[in-house]
Amino acid sequence: MTFTTQAPAAADLEPEFGKLEYPRPSRSSLMALIAAREAWRMANFSSAPNSSRVGVLISRCFGELDIQERYYRTLRQRGPGAVSGLEFVQSLANTVLGRVAMDLGARGPSLLSVGPPVFGLALDALRRHEADVIVAGGVDHLSDFVCDLCNAADLSGQGREGEFFECGTSTRFIPGDGAAFLILERYEYTRERGAHPIAFLRGSATVMDRLHGARGIERSCEDIAASVQFALKDAGTDPGDIAFVSRASAGLPRYDEVELEAIRSSVNPHAFVFSTKAAHGETWGASGALALASAATAIEKGLVPPQTSIQSDRRARIVAGPPRCGISLSFDLPGSNSAFVVSSC
Repeated sequence: MTFTTQAPAAADLEPEFGKLEYPRPSRSSLMALIAAREAWRMANFSSAPNSSRVGVLISRCFGELDIQERYYRTLRQRGPGAVSGLEFVQSLANTVLGRVAMDLGARGPSLLSVGPPVFGLALDALRRHEADVIVAGGVDHLSDFVCDLCNAADLSGQGREGEFFECGTSTRFIPGDGAAFLILERYEYTRERGAHPIAFLRGSATVMDRLHGARGIERSCEDIAASVQFALKDAGTDPGDIAFVSRASAGLPRYDEVELEAIRSSVNPHAFVFSTKAAHGETWGASGALALASAATAIEKGLVPPQTSIQSDRRARIVAGPPRCGISLSFDLPGSNSAFVVSSC
């Protein structure tokens, strides 16, 4: 049985917007718009921030490949008169960035990153006072191309004709899709408007992996550990202060095992480790945002999620006293390892 996790179809998302202009937004744009709007509402702005001080940063691994395929198929079969230039614009990877920025009225820094999560870039922009508020996150949708790529790379461990995921286990790769966004603000701005942040992003680091490309979907323990160490240094945090790690674990043993080894060598050996991908799958560009949101929620609630990774006891754990500090990890197909330090104060 083939099993994936997917957000709703475009037809189910469109009613959230009322009348849509032509060309109609792609499914990934619809997902991103809904997620960004929800994050914006949850930030509880009593008045709209200065639009020139609001930025939008988005990460994704793939573009609108299904739209491109449809466009060029029509072009070849029916000629230039049968295709629309406006539809071609929809095929560009950064169209989703423009839609989200226009929808929120954000006129500050904007960036689409193909690969690593954008939270380090957002943190740098806030530190340099380039913006007061940044809507940061990611989106990707599960197209036929992505499914073929997963099969070709043997991510399921069963070859091209095998199933992606055996229902009931969390030790297998689960392809999925979705969108997730967080609102990042300068602390001074948050204090001025009387808001109560759920967590603080203290530091970040991204390290390109030396093994990627040479050995397929594998990672170097040393490079993962380096991303953690650089993020801790950026945050001014001691490894012994880390109470938990939100893992990038995606059910790929060749990666997950060395990731766990890197965690053990880099932080407090008693830290809890967890991954939420057994619940929502590998969501590509959105996965870094979901991992960071899980870490921030653990800080806010003082509750570590169930251990849904390959070493699973499937029990939520209340940390002895609110966890003051944790790390969120992320990796991407181009070969980068990213680490983000979050804390309660």
